[in-house]
Amino acid sequence: MRDWARASLGSGTGIGFRLLLPLVFGIALSGCSMLRSTFADEKGEIVYAASADLPVRATPFATSKAIGRLALHEQVTRTKVERGFAHIVATRGGVKGWVDNSQLLLPGTGAVEKPAAKEAEKPAEDR
Repeated sequence: MRDWARASLGSGTGIGFRLLLPLVFGIALSGCSMLRSTFADEKGEIVYAASADLPVRATPFATSKAIGRLALHEQVTRTKVERGFAHIVATRGGVKGWVDNSQLLLPGTGAVEKPAAKEAEKPAEDR
């Protein structure tokens, strides 16, 4: 085996594999925690309820008590995501809690239309 191969594998010279492994995993794990706290700044992002009567829960669990409901296409601010649930603050009413993250729509996806756009699509005789 060549000298550079022995050194890179930690066979006596250079930095050993056992020393590099915790360093590599430490960097990888710190990156994961950064991904988990994407919305840690509490500013969040604007999203919309994808279904009518979407339950807002006290904790991020499906069995948690519903503390409110969102109307179809109601605008909310998503501040963080855990266990498939999004922590939201409703723009209207100010309810704070957890909803199923898969039931939220991002703006610009075409799923949420503004009322003005619907009005413009109607023929002139219907207005």
